[in-house]
This record gives sequence, C-alpha cells and structure tokens, in this order.
Amino acid sequence: MEIYPLGLVLASAFIHVFWNMLMKSSQDKLVFMGWVFLFSFLFYLPFFWANLHRFPIPLTGWALIWISGFIHVVYTIILAKAYEAGDLSLVYPLARSAPLFVTLWAVLFLGERLTVGGVMGILLVVVGAYMIGFRTPQWREFMKPLVSLKDKPYQLALLTALLVSLYSIVDKIGVSRMHPFIFYYLLLLPRLTLYAPYVFKTRHSSIMPEWRRNRRNILLVALIQFLGYFLILYAMTLTKVSYIVAIRQISVVFAVLMGTAVLKEKYAFVRLVASAFIFLGVFLIGVKG
Repeated sequence: MEIYPLGLVLASAFIHVFWNMLMKSSQDKLVFMGWVFLFSFLFYLPFFWANLHRFPIPLTGWALIWISGFIHVVYTIILAKAYEAGDLSLVYPLARSAPLFVTLWAVLFLGERLTVGGVMGILLVVVGAYMIGFRTPQWREFMKPLVSLKDKPYQLALLTALLVSLYSIVDKIGVSRMHPFIFYYLLLLPRLTLYAPYVFKTRHSSIMPEWRRNRRNILLVALIQFLGYFLILYAMTLTKVSYIVAIRQISVVFAVLMGTAVLKEKYAFVRLVASAFIFLGVFLIGVKG
C-alpha cells in the first residue's frame, strides 16, 4: 500500500479519536450529533457552492448519496441503542468486526484482489479490535461476545458492523463517480432530513440543553468530523476499501493509549496486547498490501 493513502487514513483515525473524546462529554449523544450534522452543513456550504460547477453530480451519484445517507442514519441510531442497553465490553468488539464484512463485499462486488500479507493484516486488525474491550486474556473472555449474541443489544452491535461495511462499499462506489468532497457534503442532506425528525421526536427536551452545555464542542466537532471522513473518502479513490477500513481501526489504538496514559483506565495489559495486534496488522497492510 502506498504511503500517501496510508497517511490519509492514519490522520483520519487520529481526528476520529479526538472528536469522539469531545462527543463523550455530551449528555445526549444523539442530539449532539444532530447539531454536528447541521453545523457541518452550514460551515462547508461556501466550499460546496464554490466548487459545484467543477464537479457534476450524475444521477447514479444521487442514488448512492441517499442510500449511503440512509445507512449512516440507521447505523448511528442502532449503535446508540446497543450502547444504551448492552455492556460496553461486549458491544464494542462485535461492532468493530466491520473489516471482515468489508473485505467479503469488496472481493465479491468490487472485484478487489488482496495480497496474502494484506489479508493477514486485516485479520490481525480484526482480532486486535475484537480483544480491545477484554478485561482478562482468558479464553472465556474471548468467547463472551459471541455467546452474548443471543441477546438483542449484541445482535444490534453486530448489525452496526454490517451497516458500517455496507456504507463503506456504497461510499467507495460513490467516490468513483463524483468528487469525494461533493459526495460527502451531499451526504449531509439525507443525514439531516432523516436524522433530524427522529431526534426531534424522541429527544425534543434535550435539544436546547445540549446546545447550551456543549456548543463549543459541537462547533469544533462539526469542523473536524467532516474533515476526518473526507480524508477516508479521498483515500478510497487511491486504494482498496478493504485496507482502508481495516487501517482505520488504529483509531482504537490511539484511544487506548490515551485512556491508559492520561485517564489511567483499567485493563491496560490486555488493551496494549490488542493494540500490538492492530499495529502489526496495519504494518502488514502498509508493507505487503
């Protein structure tokens, strides 16, 4: 894998960790993200308008925008529900299994051909991301998320991984037909029109209190969250989506290192071992992919 797209994905992963830390301080995360979508739309409107005439939007592009936007909205809602009802240490590894699905869809539907080293790297990343929430390095801990699939919150967690894989494939196709910036900006239309009514109906009483509590973080995240995913979409125009989604899991490592060093979080040993798997996987993808 070439160094340029690798650098884009690593930068995006760091941005992802940073804005997620800001979002975690919110009282109502669904409302917080609703505000973020709105202000991203407003902040980047001048850039969109200035460049629209340079990058035409094909009819298939509009279809892909609404398909991807719908999947993004459903993913956001389902993941929030999984975290509300389930144990974080069980939800997280299941939700992070998306690279396996992405690799399958990319090979079947996009015709991607991966190297042996690249496939090994993806598997190492998935194993590391799966282990990151474990409390002990024991076999029963490894099996616990799989056994938990009989319960609804963990079924939702696995569904979120499937949804991530689906919108990743749709987005890969989308940026092959139109400029990544135009594509991602227009994704805000279905995210706003589909997401806003849901938030208004279910979280009406939290909308203004969330703004008053976290308006600075909302405005900052609106700027950088857009930039972070734009880097991913641009990288998709340069290399295989299977590798990109796998490498993006390194954001988990950044979060773990930050949590261990700064916040003194528990279970540091297991999480550092899992992080080593992810680092090795990313290295294999970078060198052999």
